[in-house]
Amino acid sequence: MTQVQTLKQEPRIIRSVEGSVTAHGIYCLFDNQPRVMLARHLAAKYDMTPERYREVCGLPAEYPMVALGYKSEKAFQHDSALRHQRKSGKPRLSIVGKDFNPADHPPIVRSAKGSVTENLVYCLLDGEGTAFPATHVFKKFGMGWADYLHYCGLPFDYPCIAPYYGGSRKFIEAD
Repeated sequence: MTQVQTLKQEPRIIRSVEGSVTAHGIYCLFDNQPRVMLARHLAAKYDMTPERYREVCGLPAEYPMVALGYKSEKAFQHDSALRHQRKSGKPRLSIVGKDFNPADHPPIVRSAKGSVTENLVYCLLDGEGTAFPATHVFKKFGMGWADYLHYCGLPFDYPCIAPYYGGSRKFIEAD
């Protein structure tokens, strides 16, 4: 009896990256199925880490593995637990469990006008362009997305992901 050795091949990409991230799910590029937690799906079905998936698909390092809606729901629950009433009855804004103090954060260095392009959303605090600004703001400044929007005076529906990856095109300036 001979043993047949099977070479493990990477799955084929059958879906475009464009629009693969939505508020309710992230579409797997291998099977085109929406998932709330893509990392779990990749580990179970393809025995693949998120880093390997990003490498195979040519995705940026900050490409999300959890649906944005799920993350914001969890963040809202977390923020609600952190918000507490002052004696005056006004709620405090909190940033990762701390009271919000504008002096602890850098000044706004970029205008919101023109800060959203097809592939990038520019951070107003450091001017850096990234496809996933919510991740950038959290990692660099320790600030939740809702607190960033409030601090910068941006509307609640400002995109936390570049339009190419599924974010809103509403804020792209017309030429």
